[in-house]
Amino acid sequence: MRRQQKEADFWRGRKVLLTGHTGFKGAWMLLWLRNMGAEVTGYALQPSTEPNLWAIVGSGARSIIGDIRDAAGVHDLMTETKPSIVIHMAAQALVRPSYVEPVETFATNVMGTVHLLEAARHLPSGNRAAATHGTQAGIQINESFLAMKVFELSKAFPADERFALTSQIRRSSRST
Repeated sequence: MRRQQKEADFWRGRKVLLTGHTGFKGAWMLLWLRNMGAEVTGYALQPSTEPNLWAIVGSGARSIIGDIRDAAGVHDLMTETKPSIVIHMAAQALVRPSYVEPVETFATNVMGTVHLLEAARHLPSGNRAAATHGTQAGIQINESFLAMKVFELSKAFPADERFALTSQIRRSSRST
C-alpha cells in the first residue's frame, strides 16, 4: 500500500502529455494516470476501430486529435500544454501494415518521435522527463530530458512496472 501511495503522490497534479492515448495501451495508460491524479492531455489520431477501448475509458479526458507526423502541430501542442512529463506511445505498431506502408510507418515511428523530442527540447528546464516506447527507446535529447523504454513497462501495467516507470522518471527529475 505504501508504494502505491508514493506513486499517487508523485503523479497527483503533474501535467502529463500522453501521445497515442486512443490506442489500446495508451487508453489503459490514460486511465491509470488519471486514477493516480495526473492532469493528462492526450494527443493521437482518431481510433481506427469500432468499438475501441478509448470510447469506453476516455470520457471526460482532455483529448486532442492530431498527427505526430505534423511537426508544427506537435510544437504548438507542447507550447500550449507545457507538460512536466511526456509519455510517447503513439506509433504504427502493427507488423503487417509496416510492410504495406513502410514510409508511413517510418514517418510515424521515427520522425514522429523526432518531432516530439524536438518540441520537448524547447520546454522550460523544470519540465524534464520524456518516456518513449519500443524502438524509440534510448534517445537522450539533452541533460534535462530522459528518454526511456516504456514498451516493456506498459504490458498491462502491473504494480511493479508502474512503480518502475514512476521511479525512473522521478530519478531523472532529480538528476538535473
